[in-house]
Amino acid sequence: MALPDAGDIARMERIIARLRSYGVEVREMPGWRTRGFRFPSVPVHIFDHHDASSRKSGEWGALGLILDGTPRGIPGPLSNFQVARCLDNVPKVAIVAAGYSYHAGSGGPYGSMAKNNANPVTYGTEKANDGIGEPYTEAANYAANALFHAAAVESGRVPESFPVGHKEWAPGRKSDPLYSMTDRRRQVGTFTPKGDDLPTPSDVWQMPIPDFPAMAEKRVGPDGKPVTTIPAAFALAHSLRVIDLLWREMNEIKQRLNTAPAVTTSGGVEIDYGRLITGLADEMDRRARDGRPETGPTS
Repeated sequence: MALPDAGDIARMERIIARLRSYGVEVREMPGWRTRGFRFPSVPVHIFDHHDASSRKSGEWGALGLILDGTPRGIPGPLSNFQVARCLDNVPKVAIVAAGYSYHAGSGGPYGSMAKNNANPVTYGTEKANDGIGEPYTEAANYAANALFHAAAVESGRVPESFPVGHKEWAPGRKSDPLYSMTDRRRQVGTFTPKGDDLPTPSDVWQMPIPDFPAMAEKRVGPDGKPVTTIPAAFALAHSLRVIDLLWREMNEIKQRLNTAPAVTTSGGVEIDYGRLITGLADEMDRRARDGRPETGPTS
């Protein structure tokens, strides 16, 4: 199997940068860029596990096994990330592998994941915890939410629906994590970085350019013909976010959107990102020529 490719590595580097911007201490394990296997596509979910390590095992729990594999012969890596116990109340995450890992095992099907085939399409996260009632520190909980949110954003996924519990993939075989995944997903969906004094945005307000095909909903129309739609509210909120970001990061966003195709929302509104960028760039140039401050769009 192929090693992680440039896309896998770049995506992980963005996750690392976002985690640090969220105030999480990131420990990059040597060799993470070439550990694991090439993802065939952008991960669709991130699995939530506990590593069942003894409380006496300290801050990083079973990190050694996660890197190298188990004595029973399951090879490493066993996850992409490890969340520490954060005993000093500092949120910490270890980066284990850029490529996919052996973490899910048999299970499913679940959502778009085929039976017994979750590893190639998901990130795996282990958390240092005994799995039999050990409470999570506030910092560990924050680190997990920050990680799930960062991985979702940099994968172009909706944060609130990105995490999946191991027990949801393999009910009856796995119990991790012990807490409610509904609560975890809600926390990830409403996550706001510590020290961020901005208003809490909606999930889509924080996302990069979304994977519209993955968000498309297939249904049968009134005439009996199949129809593929994208929620109009999502497209509108995202368009507003694009406009806001363009004023702050015009060059970066331009590179990402300049070749994006036009998208028609379920409300029948066509969004042509290429034309949107060109129009905004022209407006900025006009303002610059007129000597007016570029403070953002005006009504």
